[in-house]
Amino acid sequence: DKGCYIGQEVIAKMHFRGKPRRYLVGVEVDGDEILEPNTDIVAENNTVGRITSCVYSPQLDRVIALAIVRRGMHDVGQCLQVGDIAVKVVVLPFVTRND
Repeated sequence: DKGCYIGQEVIAKMHFRGKPRRYLVGVEVDGDEILEPNTDIVAENNTVGRITSCVYSPQLDRVIALAIVRRGMHDVGQCLQVGDIAVKVVVLPFVTRND
């Protein structure tokens, strides 16, 4: 018998509930402001997530971020707000390798 392993509780919850409550998503930021980690993401005056990291991408020539958002807010193309700044959920990875 193997016993417990790291992440076992999370895997069990996802198995029985069917879907995770939060999703890691990529977002494109409208404008050139770098967003602070832990900044709230809002949709229709409700907090639906938070920014985890944000950088300027020279390859994409725009500001991109990773965020954790609630279920239902993770669809590609979903438009959200961080303060007065618009952000849009995009496909991850931001850039694919050309082999």
